[in-house]
Amino acid sequence: ENNEDLQTFRYKQAGVSYAMFNPEVGPLKEFNVRKAINIGIDREKIAKVLNNVVTPEYGFISEAQAGYSPEYASKLAKEYAYNPDEAKALLKKAGYADTDGDGFLDKDGKKLTIEYCAATDSATSKSTAPVIQEQLKALGIDLQITEYEGAYIKQLQRENKFEMVSRRYVWNDADILYYVFTEASGYPWHDSAVTAALEKARYTTDSEERVKAYEKFHEEIFKKMPAVSLFADNYCIAATKAVKGFKVTNDVEHVGEHVVVAVCSQLVVEAPRAQHLPVGSAAIDELLHLGVLLVVVSLVGLLPVGELFHLVVGLFARRQACCEDCRHGEEYE
Repeated sequence: ENNEDLQTFRYKQAGVSYAMFNPEVGPLKEFNVRKAINIGIDREKIAKVLNNVVTPEYGFISEAQAGYSPEYASKLAKEYAYNPDEAKALLKKAGYADTDGDGFLDKDGKKLTIEYCAATDSATSKSTAPVIQEQLKALGIDLQITEYEGAYIKQLQRENKFEMVSRRYVWNDADILYYVFTEASGYPWHDSAVTAALEKARYTTDSEERVKAYEKFHEEIFKKMPAVSLFADNYCIAATKAVKGFKVTNDVEHVGEHVVVAVCSQLVVEAPRAQHLPVGSAAIDELLHLGVLLVVVSLVGLLPVGELFHLVVGLFARRQACCEDCRHGEEYE
């Protein structure tokens, strides 16, 4: 920002990073343990440690998504704010105490130990893990960090062979939650009340009623607490001031990582890199329109035919990948 030759573009993650629990194993079978972890994590401190490259989140919809309610987000922030004293009380209520004076809680002779799988291919999730570890240690919880690639963590979750894992999703509409917290996700955990709320939201066309449906979703999921939201990433893209017509949208996670193409008067053609895009979204339409535009640019001699071929094939390959992922009910990341 201090470089006069550069311009910056900022945008937020259309989604959240969260910690998923396995409520069927070990200490996490206890609802009070899961809730204690939720209010025992200081999200504001996490943001500060990470130099504010993330924004604390207490619900599962960020401000960059359709379906977001700032009023309800504030309500959740107050309800699940950092409260170590209440967290300790919940752990005591669950029957845990430090009987041997080692600084960690135990029950029936077993230390309150939880394995946390952190994704190595998410810089913020990986960096956050030791911060969460220290915060939970203050409560008497022994959080053991194991690092894996995100794809392997997803596999562990599908096979139900985990205790606590870091997850994230990026999608410009809250409807993606249907593929995160229902049977359609392919993961073991789901709840009929949560599914009903998400189904109502996805078939509601009135925006205000849709927001209410997502509020109902939050009410139901917090009754079970299979996961806790942590933060949303804050992204920044820099480009020289010579670049004109550059824009950033929340349709994709990284817009303009591979920019390209042709400059004619004030025309700047941009080819965004998109790992996954919502089928039928504006982003998909833009890629298709871009393909047509590239053909026109080539015909008037601004782009060699060879480069045109590689760009168009790449664009349609991305579209095909998006369709394949959506057919398999995969959430982004």
